Amino acid sequence: MKCRYRHAGMNATTRISVLRELVALEEERERLTRRLTELDDRVRALRIPRKPRAINPNRRGRGKLAQEVIEGLKAAGRDGVRICELARQIACAPRTLNAWFSIYAKKMPGLERIAPGRYAYTP
Repeated sequence: MKCRYRHAGMNATTRISVLRELVALEEERERLTRRLTELDDRVRALRIPRKPRAINPNRRGRGKLAQEVIEGLKAAGRDGVRICELARQIACAPRTLNAWFSIYAKKMPGLERIAPGRYAYTP
């Protein structure tokens, strides 16, 4: 009957030398793993930490632009206000207001376009 294990045909001296080589290889692997960990730690120590993103103080909160636009339109009355004038009042870019009006002019009741570039709010 043939044995299926590779070391079955080895004598005791050969098996001991193979085991010694395996132990030496395992010790070298542990040494290299420790060295790699040390190198990783050194690389981490040399990296420049990133600064956290600064919070923009000019950024409006959710819904704040709509509130400011409605207040500006209410103050303008029935004659309405031009987008450029409203943008100056609420310290906003006119292109932002153009985009806002293109989205919400149809959705918000009372918000009317009375002329090109001129809007009014009638509750």
